[in-house]
Amino acid sequence: LDAAELRDEELNFPTDKILDRNPCEAIRDEDTYLLRALAAATPSKILISSRLIPRVLLNPAGLPIPGVTPPLKLPGLDDADAEQLLRSCGVDGTSADIRYYLNTYCGNHPLVIGVLAGLINAPGPHRGNFDGWAADPAYGAKLNLASLDLILEPASRQLLSTLALLSSAVDYETVAAFNPHLPLEPEEVEVPAKPEDDSRWERMTDEEKTNQRRQYEDALAKRKAYEQAVQEWRESAAVRQAPKQLSHTVADLEHRGLLQYDHRAHRYDLHPVVRGVAAGSLKPEEEKRYGQKVVDHFNTLPRSSYATARSMEDVENGLQVVRTLLKLGHFQRAADAFKGDLAHALSFNLEAHADILSVVRPFFPMGWDCTAMEVEPMTSLVLSNDAACALASIGNNNQAIMVLSSSILHALSNQSFSPAIKTISLSKLIRNLGVILPDHELLAATSRLLDVNRDMETILELGKEEDIFLNLLNRFWLQSALGQWPAAAETWRLLDPMGRKWRRDVYRQGDAEFRFARAMFWQGHLQEEHLSTAASLAEQDHNRSAIRSVHALRGDWRLEQGAWAQAAASFSQAVAMAREVRLVDEASEAGLALAKVRLHQLTGDEARSEAQRLAQLRDLADRSLANRYLARLWQVLGEHYQAKHHALAAYTLCWADGEPYVRRYGLTKATE
Repeated sequence: LDAAELRDEELNFPTDKILDRNPCEAIRDEDTYLLRALAAATPSKILISSRLIPRVLLNPAGLPIPGVTPPLKLPGLDDADAEQLLRSCGVDGTSADIRYYLNTYCGNHPLVIGVLAGLINAPGPHRGNFDGWAADPAYGAKLNLASLDLILEPASRQLLSTLALLSSAVDYETVAAFNPHLPLEPEEVEVPAKPEDDSRWERMTDEEKTNQRRQYEDALAKRKAYEQAVQEWRESAAVRQAPKQLSHTVADLEHRGLLQYDHRAHRYDLHPVVRGVAAGSLKPEEEKRYGQKVVDHFNTLPRSSYATARSMEDVENGLQVVRTLLKLGHFQRAADAFKGDLAHALSFNLEAHADILSVVRPFFPMGWDCTAMEVEPMTSLVLSNDAACALASIGNNNQAIMVLSSSILHALSNQSFSPAIKTISLSKLIRNLGVILPDHELLAATSRLLDVNRDMETILELGKEEDIFLNLLNRFWLQSALGQWPAAAETWRLLDPMGRKWRRDVYRQGDAEFRFARAMFWQGHLQEEHLSTAASLAEQDHNRSAIRSVHALRGDWRLEQGAWAQAAASFSQAVAMAREVRLVDEASEAGLALAKVRLHQLTGDEARSEAQRLAQLRDLADRSLANRYLARLWQVLGEHYQAKHHALAAYTLCWADGEPYVRRYGLTKATE
């Protein structure tokens, strides 16, 4: 469900967008330039300890730039240190045998040595004696770390197995919620309702009233007995001692290297190897029991509104519930917990599209072109729509179109849908397909889809006012892109008075104002107030993608004005926001490079290196604006062949389906 749990064969799966991201990029542009400056800070020497090599320290061929020494991959401990580590855990034995075993079977890896020390120190005939343990066929002689059976006390095993079901690090309060030393709390008995509060009370006969009162008294007695049992449970010695016992268990797991503590974040986590072993060793009944405990815990935690989420921490509890339900095989329950507010927060507030796909992917074991499995038909359509939007947002438009097309066919053929439900579902799917198609320059098909959607809603009289608004807004965008300004002005005149008070899953504040601002820019009439209005509305609704788009548009506007410093500032914000959520904004990156060359903040060699990097981005073929910026960048650098190449690419993309279905503004600029 996350990177730590991916199987090796999944890493090369065609739809794995990890391949399309560069995890070695710095999120903020100024960090990139600091690292580059450090490489030239002679005669100082700077040691960088990092799992990944920052991209800026490598040239386009992947080799270290001048001033950077090739990286040294750290192996395990040397033999002497590995032996000392094992002995420091209270293990004795023959030095040569210890070194051979640790080197051969553990690679001198400190974590595995810690696990091994825990096995040798476990109660048994060879406790602390390496020589006897390693020679015994029932112990070290048969050890296979790939199928490691951890020798733990029942409470330690239960805690480790429960934490293995979680998908991220947690604080001590969460660990305490799964305290294996706590005796089971008495099963809750709800407070019974008084029979007199029943709306049918006055119509009951005397005999019925008597029976109702008797049942109420019995239920009230059970409730009081439950309250008494809870009080006794809280005051019991086992409950009082449980926190102290938990501390010992946590300390033991830490000592064995099975549980890791981050002192800066104050959080506990498991190494992926330990997580896999602990989770894989669970029996079905244990997985069900521990998993339900995880779900119950996170469901009872108070949570702020997903609509105001600003970080992944704000949605962490909800994601824990969804991922645990998926591990338990409860797909419909997982889908119910995910779809709606949680999915909208991940998409609209956080642009966490990779996280959405990691959650939704298990529902599509046969591939994105198949319907979601193990869920109701309507739920399948919702999940398909969420997957398509996430795929499109990370630039995988082919897959997004495939998902929506498959869902449309599914909705048409499913006999369980009523005509009204079928039409509403089709309308939403077709509308979203019409939003994605323009990214493939399929403008004629987009126009036809808008007509189909409008006619379907009109003829069947199912079109709500919000649907009419969305159809008009998408039509306004298309007319603006085609340069049909009189028609666009008339469409805006119709949609603007309709207001913006629509459901959040239908419309996000600031989207219409951003499209209007972009239309003004294409006509040469853009003002700062247009951008600030769109940004303000988007901020109020936590519409992150609109905020990022406003920064990019302001950068484009300032670039056209020759205001290089202001353009660089706006593009820097757009690039930083994209990198923070593991997205690539090719156009803003290219625009930023162009502005910095104009400001003399990039030398010729640095600018060429950056232009070459941007030209190699996988999604560049689908980005006419990025190609235009690159054409201008190469032109400034005097590389006319490269400039022509990207200008022609931009022109071809903007030509789209041919007149009149062309991106008018982009075509004009590419022609220039």
